[in-house]
Amino acid sequence: MKFDSLSNDELQKIVGDKIDLDFARGSASKALALLDGNYYEFAKDLKSLFDKKDFLDLNRKINEIKSSDEDITKVEKVLNELFERLNDEIEDLKGNKIVVIHDVIFQGKRSVEWVDVEQYLKRFVGEEYTIKETGDLIYIGADLPDEYTHSNYTMLLRGANAKAKANAAQGLPELIEIATEKAHKDNYKEKHNRDAKYGWYKYTSRFALPVYDSDGEIDRYNVFQVIMIVRHAEDEKMYLYDIMNIKKETSNLFQS
Repeated sequence: MKFDSLSNDELQKIVGDKIDLDFARGSASKALALLDGNYYEFAKDLKSLFDKKDFLDLNRKINEIKSSDEDITKVEKVLNELFERLNDEIEDLKGNKIVVIHDVIFQGKRSVEWVDVEQYLKRFVGEEYTIKETGDLIYIGADLPDEYTHSNYTMLLRGANAKAKANAAQGLPELIEIATEKAHKDNYKEKHNRDAKYGWYKYTSRFALPVYDSDGEIDRYNVFQVIMIVRHAEDEKMYLYDIMNIKKETSNLFQS
């Protein structure tokens, strides 16, 4: 059974106004989880110190959390949720929505360390996100981190496209939410008879990554179009399977 995302006004009736409801992404369970213990307050304090580059106090705060009775892994999960929302969503001149990712965290000199990307993606397993255009609820299954980083398509990527796919992982929730151009295809491969019993869907999405100048400052943003591959499993849920067909778009919208 699929439940529609709740509005912030509806969430406020359930959990009150003690948290920033945007971080709950329309989910009552996520909103309630943010209220659990002092995880949200600790995570907000850590993010504030990080934004200020106040690393001495940041270290003191981490030690304070470690010495408390709070579960630091839950604090980390909330902190990840706060940072995820740093990705902006804008529109280009054609009205296409674009997720703007503000940092390049995977940038191997010769090749991408896909093991690091795989580890990063594990934070999303068990989450679900709603495509705004269609209302489709997309789940992140345990198979995604491995498929995303070790698929035949990924292994063929080189250079800018490899770096683009690796760093697109940072904006995965938003890329799902802005996806458009839904299309269906039946499954004909026996090995996917269960995990894609009801076929495959593809959606188009876009993101932008920064390009740095010689001083390490952001000079411009490159825009990429991707195809989001979704499998419709025998449990009748839709799961993100991979992103493919990464193409750099020609755009001067993000020139500095």
